[in-house]
Amino acid sequence: MLVEAERGYDLGRVTVCEGGDLRRRRKQPVQAIVRLATPEEIERLRALAAEDRTAFETCRERAAHFSLEMKIIDAETQFDRNRITFYFTADRRVDFRELVRDLAGTFRTRIELRQVGARDAARRCDGVGPCGRSLCCTGFLFEFDPVTLKMAKEQNLPLNPAKISGSCGRLMCCLNYEASSYQDARRAAPAPGSRWILDGQLHTVGRFDVGRYRVTLEDARGERRQIGLDAFLEEAQPAPAAEEEAARVHEEETARADGEAARADEEAEQPSPGERRA
Repeated sequence: MLVEAERGYDLGRVTVCEGGDLRRRRKQPVQAIVRLATPEEIERLRALAAEDRTAFETCRERAAHFSLEMKIIDAETQFDRNRITFYFTADRRVDFRELVRDLAGTFRTRIELRQVGARDAARRCDGVGPCGRSLCCTGFLFEFDPVTLKMAKEQNLPLNPAKISGSCGRLMCCLNYEASSYQDARRAAPAPGSRWILDGQLHTVGRFDVGRYRVTLEDARGERRQIGLDAFLEEAQPAPAAEEEAARVHEEETARADGEAARADEEAEQPSPGERRA
């Protein structure tokens, strides 16, 4: 589609129509559509891609010439050639006014340099994620929602930066996709250490495998078993307070007896005074 740009016209692609998935809408204002693009205009847009590559190389060389601490990542020529936008990343503020004047004299058009963050840089460069698919931010993810380390913890993922970071070096956006599902599962799961009656026997809840939706239970004999969360919620009943107290007393007595037996074994192994003198 031919759309109105800030100064002139540009070519764009329809991503969602009225009544479509609102979650995929951009928060930025929608550009006014002028008309459908002609085949000639589409072919011209393809030709601009080669010009963008030349502009990118030129900008990178001139930035190095002026010793600017910035990394040029992309160049984009407006369809009507009224503007060329260069995207870059930098660790600190960069004074690129001299570079802009130099590029304006070279390309004879309006020049704009736009600093972007790590995620926007990955979006413009594209690539393949750890899953083997194209980066989400280049396909359908228009807005970046906050992603926290807590989301990785709730999903029992290894807290290794190499495992949970995307191509941009930030936490992977997909950690946020199922975060609410994991949170709901944890809220529904029984608390570790709580006691429940299942199949007529008292069980203590161990760990909850949130990824597999399975609960680990331990009975009075110390035998462990796993059961699905849905089956557990249907079949298990909270243990009455009296049974919980009896189980607690039994555990304390067992621990005390084990401790006394261990001390008796240690005393039996120690040599007598006569044996020491010998």
